[in-house]
Amino acid sequence: MAIKKCKECNKEVSSSAKTCPHCGVKKPGISARVSLKYFIVALVLSMSVAAIAMIPDIHLTKSIGKSDSSLSGKPATVFHLGGDKENYCTVTFTNHFFKSSKGKLSNLRRNQPEFDMDCNWDSNYYVISTDDDTFVKANFYGKKDQPMTLFVDIDAKLTTTNGESASVSGNDIAIELDSWKNFN
Repeated sequence: MAIKKCKECNKEVSSSAKTCPHCGVKKPGISARVSLKYFIVALVLSMSVAAIAMIPDIHLTKSIGKSDSSLSGKPATVFHLGGDKENYCTVTFTNHFFKSSKGKLSNLRRNQPEFDMDCNWDSNYYVISTDDDTFVKANFYGKKDQPMTLFVDIDAKLTTTNGESASVSGNDIAIELDSWKNFN
């Protein structure tokens, strides 16, 4: 049990006292300065929690298109996943990289030039960044009972040029194929 000065009369009082025995003030060992510190700490914590809660969560549910392109000067495939024509993500990879990684693609802070992902979502443009903590993991796989369909699971964290992050996910998204030639 520590001894403190009363915040009102400045006389010695136990830190656990509920009222000052000299002047009767409630909570004599807690000063306005200590209360202000607790308030500021609580405010900062609540703002941090609110900021984390505001990170958009983009959930991809379907394939909305496929096209051929190039990336790093090599033939590439682009899958459009989404949403709709306003809200979608594109996953682009070179056919060589897809084959060599056996469909398990990963890009951390843009360290892989043969694999890219971006999203246009709610009027924001999200990308893999070299400056921010971003990543993409994509696992492509087939199922024996659906021979002309490629499936993908996506887990990503992308950012805007302003540093606003978005969490992107999708599981078991079916992509209808006309051919397996680029994926075997």
